[in-house]
Amino acid sequence: MKLSPVLLFWTYLAAGVVATLWPFNFLQYNLASSSPSGGLVFKQPAIAFTQNAPSKLARLERFTLELRLISFSVRERACILDYGTDEHHVNLRLQQENDQLDVWVESAGGHPEAGLHIPHVFARIDTLTITVSFDGVKLHAWINGGSRKTTQLGPGERLQWDSSATLALGSLVDGQNGWRGELFSLSMIDRSIEPAKTPVPASLRGNLVMSYDFTGPFRRLVPDVGSGAPNPLWIPERYTVPSRIILAPPTHYNWHTRWFVFDMAGNVLAFFPFGFLGAIIFIRQRKSVVHGIVITLLAAFLFSLSVEMLQAWLPTRNSSMVDLICNVVGAGIGTFFSRISWIQAALKRFGPAWRDRSVT
Repeated sequence: MKLSPVLLFWTYLAAGVVATLWPFNFLQYNLASSSPSGGLVFKQPAIAFTQNAPSKLARLERFTLELRLISFSVRERACILDYGTDEHHVNLRLQQENDQLDVWVESAGGHPEAGLHIPHVFARIDTLTITVSFDGVKLHAWINGGSRKTTQLGPGERLQWDSSATLALGSLVDGQNGWRGELFSLSMIDRSIEPAKTPVPASLRGNLVMSYDFTGPFRRLVPDVGSGAPNPLWIPERYTVPSRIILAPPTHYNWHTRWFVFDMAGNVLAFFPFGFLGAIIFIRQRKSVVHGIVITLLAAFLFSLSVEMLQAWLPTRNSSMVDLICNVVGAGIGTFFSRISWIQAALKRFGPAWRDRSVT
């Protein structure tokens, strides 16, 4: 049986819809749950967050954060803890980048963010104690009491935290970049400590500002046993993000990361078949090269735009203008290759459906 470009095109479209919208979680079921063995388990999409902004954190000038957790994957980019309002307004963030741990804090001054990057943290699936400490000038991080990393704020810089921010676990506060792992405890004290004192000693437990124990029984709320106004963590059955970014602009992303470059290249390659097959079909139908190419690129734009709009309502997807541009560029490249003479000659072997008919 001869291959038909129309059949291949529709097969490609169906596969594209499944690949870009899977798992079709438009009802946004939250997969965070209590583990029988003790702990809070995150399976994408999953999130736990404070319903009210923990303003007591915004008053901290020094702090020590301690997390006990285990990651189920070493091949993903995911957010473990996010104290922010959206992807670009972050007070404090702990993020997994494959097997690397990234720590970010917001500061006032010439450098709005200070960060630490510790490689090979998640190389093995073991229980980890992550300690992050800020002494007013320097940010420190340790893994199981070792692997110390330090960075320093610039002259005159200080923490500048947004008191309206929400604390979220298992993803960014907008529901994106879901993490797969199990969290056992989270605590924060109002002073910095030295690495020799990790984990946080019992003598400092009286300085707890915020504390969650996930090994005890809980269902939808995990109590905050720290001092000051309590901010329990809420684990809803469904999670509707407080704000959605539809067609995020290029300035929304860090262009210098390897992940972003691969994502752009993937979007270009994903729409190459659209342009290649679409040009063959529409040029043959319209009997005009110009009309066929215009229709192909317009169809690629509309299909990509529809997918990006739908992705804004999926908790594991991002709606991006960059993706839209890359998709159209990929379709354009596919259209160009479909018009190369030796490729056209090779396609004639598949039957008359692949040949142009009196095109102009």
